[in-house]
This record gives sequence, structure tokens and C-alpha cells, in this order.
Amino acid sequence: RPDLSPIHRALAAVLAFNTADALDALAAELTRWCEVASAAPFDPDAVGPLMLGACDAAALAFHAARDTDAGGDPP
Repeated sequence: RPDLSPIHRALAAVLAFNTADALDALAAELTRWCEVASAAPFDPDAVGPLMLGACDAAALAFHAARDTDAGGDPP
């Protein structure tokens, strides 16, 4: 599977700062991970479920960032 360390760093920033920018960065890293996983010669049966989870997590982080920008309760 592709390297997860950029996602781990972005997640640590979300936990440390809990800002819309940190959530957007996490969504971007999850999206990049999906792009790499889909373009590289990884086993699709093994990576497919991980990609689905990463895409779902990216969408949740994106929407949480919008909620944070709107002054809603932090995720």
C-alpha cells in the first residue's frame, strides 16, 4: 500500500490544532493517497477497501472543515 506517513502527520495536526485548515490538509492527504493507490501497481483487491475508507474519511474531514469554518461545533 502507499505510504501512510503524510496522513499520520496531517491527522496529528488535526488532533493538535482542530482547525479547518488542519482538516482540509487531512482531506487533501487522504485524497492524494487514493490517487497514488489507484495509479500504482498495487493489488486492487487489497487496496480497494482501503481506498474506499480513505475516500469516506476525506469527505468527512472536508465537511468537518466546512462546519468549523461556519462556527459550528468542532468535530
